[in-house]
Amino acid sequence: MGERGTGLLLVMMDIDRAYEEEFNRWYDEEHVPERLHCPGFRSGRRFVSVEGEPKYLAIYELDDPEVLETEAYKRMQPPSAG
Repeated sequence: MGERGTGLLLVMMDIDRAYEEEFNRWYDEEHVPERLHCPGFRSGRRFVSVEGEPKYLAIYELDDPEVLETEAYKRMQPPSAG
């Protein structure tokens, strides 16, 4: 088995149904790929709840928690306002 990172970033969210399609497109096509190109991000996965809230969960495996303090991570654009 390969070496694992020592950091995890977990993001839980809900989105208004009126914006859900646009949100999912942006998240899958822009947000996740941008994070996965950031040095120190090893993987990223999204999950959708079958019941309850929040509806969405994203888990990113990181080399270590300090990845979130790097200039590369801080330079990433904030979510675009649709």
